[in-house]
Amino acid sequence: MSILGSTTVNCNSILPIGGVPSGAIGGGIIQCVQTIKTDTYVHSSNAGFTDVTGLSATITPRSTSSKILVSVNLNHSGFSYLAIRLYRDANLIYVGDASGSRIQAWVGPYHGYDNRYGTHTSQALFVDSPATTSATTYKVNVGTPSGTNRAVMIGRSYDDTDSNEHTRTPSSIILMEVSG
Repeated sequence: MSILGSTTVNCNSILPIGGVPSGAIGGGIIQCVQTIKTDTYVHSSNAGFTDVTGLSATITPRSTSSKILVSVNLNHSGFSYLAIRLYRDANLIYVGDASGSRIQAWVGPYHGYDNRYGTHTSQALFVDSPATTSATTYKVNVGTPSGTNRAVMIGRSYDDTDSNEHTRTPSSIILMEVSG
């Protein structure tokens, strides 16, 4: 090894001398995946719920014991009854308990919400345990109850005329594999 040269160290993990503290979920970040959505998306939500085009991220965990730290930043506007949901592949995750005909969601539904000039930011940050080493996709899903002819806008204000009073905003999803 040369002091002036570069050195590469490869290992499975580095732990403190005393071991991982009680209650800790692992030794560190293994990999990070990010998707940033800068374009706009409009969903006429009389059709119920749909995935937001371009706002998903796929990660392939290296170990079944790994956790996935999921961070979502969604900038949206709309008119009434907006609800936001999150999926891991085909599985609805990070939502409230099922109860009757109530919508399971991470945000919403808003009632009487109308952001004509700007956008509202909804954020999620949680640790998921997919228990797989297969490619896993996380995606954002938005909508309103069926029959409520409303619209959901992502990345733009509800009233999107060409004016310096209106905004265009990015959304993102970040996945970090944390060693288990």
